[in-house]
Amino acid sequence: PISTVVLTSPIAANATVNAGSSKNFTCHTSGGLPQPTVEWYKTSSSSCTRNGLKIINSTSSSPSESNGLIQVESSLLFTASSLDNNLWICCAANPPPNPPVIDDFNTITDYQMIENSTERLTCRSTGGNPLASLAWSCYSGTESNLNINNGSVSRSVQFTARRNQDNTCTCTATHEAGPLQQATLGINIMCRSPFNTGIQSERYTSGRRD
Repeated sequence: PISTVVLTSPIAANATVNAGSSKNFTCHTSGGLPQPTVEWYKTSSSSCTRNGLKIINSTSSSPSESNGLIQVESSLLFTASSLDNNLWICCAANPPPNPPVIDDFNTITDYQMIENSTERLTCRSTGGNPLASLAWSCYSGTESNLNINNGSVSRSVQFTARRNQDNTCTCTATHEAGPLQQATLGINIMCRSPFNTGIQSERYTSGRRD
């Protein structure tokens, strides 16, 4: 994770901007993986929290690599109004969460299940602040509530599939810091045998059937 995020311009603690005028602000992060995302806020105090008003327009980011990590320089062109008097401009950065994984299937792309059986899959995402939100698309199955534990979030789905319903189950992670991320698992439906698999035998002696 990143260790620092610094407002590098303007250098002074206070800036004077006339209503209707614009001023550039620049923020720089330390290196991290995945690439950090910088957000800008207007707050009522010098403490930069996400409880402030997020500034969406007139921002840009320039990533650069250093020692295998990605640093980000973000710029804000802020246009002031009379309502902004005595407010603070601040930047915050956190790396986005890691891509979601399906427990026990992170290296497997297909799963075989018996027709009409009930199965359960769990999707997990780690990192990010806030954590990602998870949702399943899987045979109209029943989703559990989000489970948050030690910097990760998980959600399970329970489903039943019938013969000839091969399909793909998809877990989608959404986060304000980046695009949608997905984990998928192909489901192959195996048919139950209609035959009795027990072995039957008959004993013959002296040409007669006993």
